[in-house]
Amino acid sequence: MRPNTWRDISGCSSVRKLAKKEERVGMAGPSGKKEKVDKAGPSGGGKKKKDVKKETGLGLSVKKDENFGEWYSEVCKHEMIEYYDISGCYILRPWSMAIWEIMQTFFDAEIKKMKVKNCYFPLFVSPGVLEKEKDHIEGFAPEVAWVTKSGKSDLEVPIAIRPTSETVMYPYYSKWIRGHRDLPLKLNQWCNVVRWEFSNPTPFIRSREFLWQEGHTAFATKEEADEEVLQILELYRRIYEEYLAVPVVKGMKSENEKFAGGLYTTSVEAFIPNTGRGVQGATSHCLGQNFAKMFEIRYEDEEGKREMVWQNSWAYSTRTIGVMIMTHGDDKGLILPPKVASVQVVVIPVPYKDANTQGIFDACTATVSALSEAGIRAEEDLRDNYSPGWKYSNWEMKGVPLRIEIGPRDLENDQVRTVRRDNGVKEDIPRGSLVEHVKELLEKIQQNMYEVARQKREACVQEIRTWDEFISALNQKKLILAPWCDEEEVERDVKARTKGETGAAKTLCSPFEQPELPEELLEGEKMRSPFHFFCPKTSFVTSGFIVLKKVCRCGEMMAYYDISECYILRPNAMKIWNIMRTYFDAVLEKAEVDENYFPLFVSASVLEKEKDHVQGFAPEVCVKWIKSHRDLPLELNQWNNVVRWESREFLWQEGHTAHATEEEADKEVLEVLDHYRHLYEEYLVVPVVKGMKSENEKFAGARYTTSVEAFIPETGRGIQGATSHCLGTKFAKMFDIEFTNKEGKNELVWQKEKNLETFVLAHEIMTHGDDKGLVNPPKVAPIQVIVIPVPFKDADTKEISKACSAVKDALREAGIRAKEDLSDNYSPKWKYSHWEIKGVPLRIEIGPRDLAKKQVRTVRRDNGVKADVPRVGLVEHVKELLGKIQQNMFDVAKQKRDDACVVVKTWDEFVEALGQKKLILAPWSDEEEVEMDVKRRTKDEVGAAKTLCSPFDQPEIPEVIKTGRSLCERERENSGMCSWYKHSSMVLGIVLVEACIVNIQTRDVLVKNLTILAPLDSPNTDGVDPDSSTNVCIEDCYIVTGDDLVSIKSGWDEYGISYARPSSKIKINRVTGQTTSSSGIAIGSEMSGGVSDIYIKDLHLFNSNTGIRIKTSPGRGGYVRNVHVSNVKFHNVQKAIRFTGKYGEHPDENFDPKALPVIEKITFENVNGEGIGVAGLLEGIEGDEFKNICFLNVTLIVKKNSKKAPWKCSHVRGYSQWVSPEITCDSFGENIFPEHSSDCFGLSENDLEKSSGLSRSPWLLSW
Repeated sequence: MRPNTWRDISGCSSVRKLAKKEERVGMAGPSGKKEKVDKAGPSGGGKKKKDVKKETGLGLSVKKDENFGEWYSEVCKHEMIEYYDISGCYILRPWSMAIWEIMQTFFDAEIKKMKVKNCYFPLFVSPGVLEKEKDHIEGFAPEVAWVTKSGKSDLEVPIAIRPTSETVMYPYYSKWIRGHRDLPLKLNQWCNVVRWEFSNPTPFIRSREFLWQEGHTAFATKEEADEEVLQILELYRRIYEEYLAVPVVKGMKSENEKFAGGLYTTSVEAFIPNTGRGVQGATSHCLGQNFAKMFEIRYEDEEGKREMVWQNSWAYSTRTIGVMIMTHGDDKGLILPPKVASVQVVVIPVPYKDANTQGIFDACTATVSALSEAGIRAEEDLRDNYSPGWKYSNWEMKGVPLRIEIGPRDLENDQVRTVRRDNGVKEDIPRGSLVEHVKELLEKIQQNMYEVARQKREACVQEIRTWDEFISALNQKKLILAPWCDEEEVERDVKARTKGETGAAKTLCSPFEQPELPEELLEGEKMRSPFHFFCPKTSFVTSGFIVLKKVCRCGEMMAYYDISECYILRPNAMKIWNIMRTYFDAVLEKAEVDENYFPLFVSASVLEKEKDHVQGFAPEVCVKWIKSHRDLPLELNQWNNVVRWESREFLWQEGHTAHATEEEADKEVLEVLDHYRHLYEEYLVVPVVKGMKSENEKFAGARYTTSVEAFIPETGRGIQGATSHCLGTKFAKMFDIEFTNKEGKNELVWQKEKNLETFVLAHEIMTHGDDKGLVNPPKVAPIQVIVIPVPFKDADTKEISKACSAVKDALREAGIRAKEDLSDNYSPKWKYSHWEIKGVPLRIEIGPRDLAKKQVRTVRRDNGVKADVPRVGLVEHVKELLGKIQQNMFDVAKQKRDDACVVVKTWDEFVEALGQKKLILAPWSDEEEVEMDVKRRTKDEVGAAKTLCSPFDQPEIPEVIKTGRSLCERERENSGMCSWYKHSSMVLGIVLVEACIVNIQTRDVLVKNLTILAPLDSPNTDGVDPDSSTNVCIEDCYIVTGDDLVSIKSGWDEYGISYARPSSKIKINRVTGQTTSSSGIAIGSEMSGGVSDIYIKDLHLFNSNTGIRIKTSPGRGGYVRNVHVSNVKFHNVQKAIRFTGKYGEHPDENFDPKALPVIEKITFENVNGEGIGVAGLLEGIEGDEFKNICFLNVTLIVKKNSKKAPWKCSHVRGYSQWVSPEITCDSFGENIFPEHSSDCFGLSENDLEKSSGLSRSPWLLSW
């Protein structure tokens, strides 16, 4: 074998499990002996070490070079993490969370330059999806965590928590990618990941739950994919080297170590000299076409051919923080690089005896102000209960890059003293040039930290040529560069040979920057060792380490997921959420609230501690962090996902604060509530009411709850927007959260909680959406202005497109989120409708006349007003217009809300207002008994009324109330109530354009006057899909789609059977439409939960593939029964009536083929048609006959040139009467009347009389 490249090797481990792909750090040294790293927190089961030095309260008890594992654990515990009561899970405290956010800000900005968009996919994965890619998930299988319970009930089908997201995301890529114009598709998400099975957890490096970024992209060509792989890898290098000051090597992973299912994997690899261990820093994978083939992700190229996409995935995690700590930390604690330090400079007063202490304090504050104004993250430490020496040690342990000391002499000389954390160098600096000097110092510290780390790493690199050199280098903890063949068998042999003696060696990567190969290797001379390890390729080696739903889909806000009630937040929704998050984060920062992250999981003991209140926050950590009044207020916030099985999973913001006094807590409650109001009214332009929740509706365990409440006039529903709770001292008492006050007495803290959820997006859609789709307020619109060219015949298309791009660029430079739509395969009108559905606030049109007149045409989305605007001064005009749109949207919404608000004085007025779907303001006593009585009294008649809040802005109490007459004869004179009326959902008078589905999974729904227009060739674009729904009425609708107009479903195979939620009592009246590839009305094939009591009347279908179809298959189980179809007209329909018993598709291989469906009592009455290809194609299931299928008064005029038999039947039995052409199948030989009318659903003897007067044979009327 002829080696032509080099590979690097380091460290070893005797505890490595070869099946696992990630490195462990500090778990075992080269001798194969384990080193303690994780103490597993208070209940993690970790054993105590015998020879641990006694801590003195501040500082580390061990040295980095003496016991690296113990040193690392102590450093992490100092305000970077907190051990959680679930082993392997850690709380990220503000100090570490700030580092992650700084890296996130950099990387997010860089990938957005590459046109990558953020999204959010659900945390859960169905077993069927995991099973689809066995080879890929096999490496993660032992680490997959499963949800098996909801409350105290077992789930019928366990649901996995994502270990990675390829199998989560790619089924939806196959839906979103159709043609070459849909490529590239570039999505990224910032989320948490759970990997459960492993031993010896290590903070940041190896934990059961961690935060990460994962990007998933699809391209038309391999060249594009290859280019992006290296672009992303370079960004990862920059994160490590330019931000974390950690030197890394870029290279290619071996075949054994590449990502499962990928074509190849590139990575950046770090090295820890103290341990001789390499750490995989981040990876960028080219997945090739393996996943595209598996998930059928294909596109139509420009020649019309179907091709598979090329895919990449790339990720880095909070492991980066652990690598940084290990690289730079010393015996004093952390050393943070300035670029990622949340506090870059700490200013400490050093008052001597009889010094001007206040003057020194003022100088410290002034210094921090000057540095902060210059963009330097600075903080002063004016605590008077700690000495300067103690503060030096404290901030050194926290790793702050630069310390500034100010004492009496410094005050006298108008100077400060700087002390560097990286090398301890001290320097006296004049106050006059301090800011410039500090900036220069921070840059020098950043560069020096990188250079020191690089030199340490380089000193450990050793090139070897023989097996003996290789073994020797491993024992010396070297990073080994060795010739390498990248043969899997050889790599496994090396691991086996090094496992017992030195610990199993493992490849890191083949560096892209290769040294020259020794001449003797190029000439083919073999090594002295008989082991054939040194061959081609080079690498590093290391040791074992409802309408709303329709509008949401069409506006590209969300996508349905394969787990019920879980939704994918698409880029448009995530952009709106992030805009709101940016605003609220800025508010919290001003209030000095710190970001942190608490684990997703909660132990049973914590839940048991407060049965009435179940929250994912671990309150007992406050016991550790709060000791005295100086630790207060403690104000923490986190942005995370929450799981509540009724609504599955959603994103939210949750803040938890602790105060010394009730007054401080009360003040913050109202401050936060006003920020929520500001968010709703000034960003989402949704008018809200601020007020106090009733005792019944307040947060469980809270002293009181305040809220902002929105109202949807179209539905008569009030919606809780956001809440701010005063928890009082109840939780403090429960979890023993006490502090020592200034007098030395122990007191309980006063706590507060605040929440904002992604439900706000739904409130915005419901408030502003119209018959065209979304209407986004400019402040939160992902795209504020869309520029569309309008070229007429013989127009200069290039110049118009050029003008569009120039306008877009000018708007973007002014900070306006603008985009041009230059796609040439759609007409301008199609684009108008497309961007109106997506809710873009302002459209700019540019045509030949606009070009000639140097103007543009603006069209407002909120009111449709058009105006011609000169190009000169356009930016200012657009800014003004966007401001007007924002204000007008709020004014319109407020007027609608106010028009729906009514003040009532009597019970009769109250009931009448409920029936009119009003927002009711009523005198109210806030007595729980009265509230329950109101709910009971309104439940049967109008729907149970429910309080929203007692508004802070109260109207005058009516005189009649003051004199003693009140609602329910129980109210008091000094309170009020907003009330809402629960009633059926409605979809009224909406026009939807493009490929959309109104998916209904509920009960009591009216869909009326709905128009859906989708391209006839668009796949998977059903019109209205009642799924596991009851009491649904669909009427007066016009639907044109590329799939079924109406499709009734109730779950798929074993999932539908176990869910057992049928669709029933569904009426479909007066529906007209067209579908060239599917059915007018379809029942199934997902009908495993059962379908019954379906009434279809006055259906008119033209130029379509199939009229009415029932689909099922062995394995479905379930039933379709009691279906009555009447008064139907078909014109030019290929197959009028069709039953399919072997539809064949299944979600996975776990279905039971013996689960046979029951199809019975299906009646067709008064059905007419002309231009029919086949009257009936009725195919049941052998051994599972469809029975009691009835046809009464059916005339279907078949095309003269049709060569197919008008009726074809198999395994179907029933009755027919007055049918033309006659059903010749033996199984339909008997008439309905007089003996079998009771066997046909919806028929009786009266139907014989009703039908007897109709014309028949040529007797039946043809319309």
